[in-house]
Amino acid sequence: MKKWLMVLAVVWLTVVLTCPVSANAMEIITFDDVLKPNVSWGVVPDGYMGLDWKNIEVERITDYRQTYNNRLITFPSAPLAALNGGDSGGNQVVSFSSPKPILLDGAYFSTWAQHNSFAGFSSHELTVAGYLNGKEMGSKTFSLTPSFTWQALEFGPVDHVEFIHVEDDNRHWWLMDNVQVSAVPIPATIGMFCGGLLALFVCGPRRMPLN
Repeated sequence: MKKWLMVLAVVWLTVVLTCPVSANAMEIITFDDVLKPNVSWGVVPDGYMGLDWKNIEVERITDYRQTYNNRLITFPSAPLAALNGGDSGGNQVVSFSSPKPILLDGAYFSTWAQHNSFAGFSSHELTVAGYLNGKEMGSKTFSLTPSFTWQALEFGPVDHVEFIHVEDDNRHWWLMDNVQVSAVPIPATIGMFCGGLLALFVCGPRRMPLN
């Protein structure tokens, strides 16, 4: 009986190791807890959601509507959305980095539609690029509209993500919300190899005791 229990344990471990990453490993970064309730604007701090952020800020939707006369109905996750830093232009890096590789599934993006217009302060096009150990693993360029649109990026594994808008001055902005990232699944071959080794260790032939 004990041997069969060990065999079942080995089978279970093999299944766990060879299955794709579970839904619980997916994270949706909403930015909604970056600011205190009475604060309308701020910087995304390093370490938020386990990532390092550079030149990425957040804006409260009430301030976005009232101060800048934007009538966008809502953010994908109210009350906050992220945007490129206030003075970030084409010569400044807007990015986030992860201490370990992740999968970047996608995010919602919108232009900064001041006065409901594309003129002046609105960025029209954005490129998102993902890197692993300095090597580009994927990129996508897309147009921006005044309403949020989901962009499937499907980069991975990556440890660094950069955002480059087409305008090369420092007064064009865009918004981002509900960034979806996932853990990198353990390859099936590694799980099978580990399970096989454990099976050999547990169920392999044993030396007979000496008389």
